[in-house]
Amino acid sequence: MLFAVDIGNTSISAGIFTNDILISKISIKTKQNDESRDRSRPVRIEYYFKKLNDFLIESNLKKEEITGFIISSVVPDITKLFIRLSKEHFNIVPLVVGYKTKTGLKITYDEPSQVGSDRIVNAVAAYNLYGAPAIVVDCGTATTFDLVSKERAYIGGVICPGIGMSINALYRDTALLPKVELSKPKSIIGKNTTQSIQIGIVYGFSSMIDGIVKRLKKEFPTPPKVIATGGWSLLISQYSKSIQKTDLDLTLQGLRLIFDMGKTSL
Repeated sequence: MLFAVDIGNTSISAGIFTNDILISKISIKTKQNDESRDRSRPVRIEYYFKKLNDFLIESNLKKEEITGFIISSVVPDITKLFIRLSKEHFNIVPLVVGYKTKTGLKITYDEPSQVGSDRIVNAVAAYNLYGAPAIVVDCGTATTFDLVSKERAYIGGVICPGIGMSINALYRDTALLPKVELSKPKSIIGKNTTQSIQIGIVYGFSSMIDGIVKRLKKEFPTPPKVIATGGWSLLISQYSKSIQKTDLDLTLQGLRLIFDMGKTSL
C-alpha cells in the first residue's frame, strides 16, 4: 500500500492507496504556529506520527502494510520531519516530489526549481485523469492556476491570495470587522457585516477565477478543461461559470501517479 502525503501551508492531506484505489484519507493541521515551533523536534515528529498512526488504526490497517511513501510539500521544515517519520516509523525512504522528479511533464517555467511541488502534482493528475490542455484552479492557502498543454508541458500559471488568507487579513487589519465562518450567501446584498463579508469573498473569488480563466483560455489553440481542487473549491465552484470539474483528491491522485511512474522506471 502507498502512503501519499501533501504538506500545505495550512493543512496536510494524507491518503492510502491500494493500487489505484484511494481507500482512506485524512486532513491534519500543519501547525506552523509559534507554539509548535517552540517544541523540540522529536515531540513534533511524534505528534505527526500519532496522527498518522491513529489514522491507520481507524482505517483498520497496520503500518507494516505500507510499502511506499511519497511526499509533496511547500513547507521545508515539515518536509524534513516527514522524511524522518517515514524512515524511522515505516522503514521507508520516501519519494519527495520536486521539479527533477520523473512526472512525464516538461516544465517550461523560467526557473523550474521555483514551481511548487503541489502545482507539479496537480498538473500531472489533470493531464492523466482529465486530458489536456487543462487549467487547474487550486483554492487553497493561495489560489493558484496551473496550465498544462496537450504536448505534456507545464507551461506556467498564476498565483493569487487565498480565501482563508483574505478572511484573516480583513479581521487582522481592520478595527471593526469580525472574523467570519464562510458559508453559502443567501443573497447578493448583505444585510449585516457577516453576510457582507461572505458575499464579498464568495462572489469576489468566483468572479476573479472566471476572469483569469477567461484570459488564460486565450493562450490555448483549443478550449482547455478547467478542474478545481483545494479546500474551498466545493463552495467556490457553485458560483464559478468556468470551473467544469471539482476534484478534492486531485493532488493525492497525482502523487499516486508519480509514484507509479517511479516504479516503472526501476
